[in-house]
Amino acid sequence: MSTIAANRKEMAADSQSTAGSTKSRTPRPKVQRINGDLVAAVGSTDIIPRFFKWYKKGRPEDDKPDLGESFEALVLTPGGLFQYYNRLEPIGIVEDFYAIGQGSEIALGAMAAGASPERAVEIACDLNIYTGLPVLVERLQVDKA
Repeated sequence: MSTIAANRKEMAADSQSTAGSTKSRTPRPKVQRINGDLVAAVGSTDIIPRFFKWYKKGRPEDDKPDLGESFEALVLTPGGLFQYYNRLEPIGIVEDFYAIGQGSEIALGAMAAGASPERAVEIACDLNIYTGLPVLVERLQVDKA
């Protein structure tokens, strides 16, 4: 697991991968820009790419991958912030900021105190053993017509 934090403009994620009690030294990017959306996921390292692939294919209803109980994702679009669980049904987030993953409570507290998503994940990296540096940040690009 890991920590992902987002507000209405940007998303930040840690890069740590953990197997049991072993921390991998290989950074795992958890935020991707897909079709203009910011897409990030937490859960088992082997299932996150399945979600990204499904999302890239346009989220076909008849081809939902099995992602297991530990899967969770955040998607930031120009239309809003959405959370996904293993059933892959988007749930709209009405809060101005949100976080998922093992360090989410820490990140939420940091953002409630005024921290950016990036700083919130950095704080979670300091305090949560399943959350580690480097922090990756992506900003939502909205076309201005």
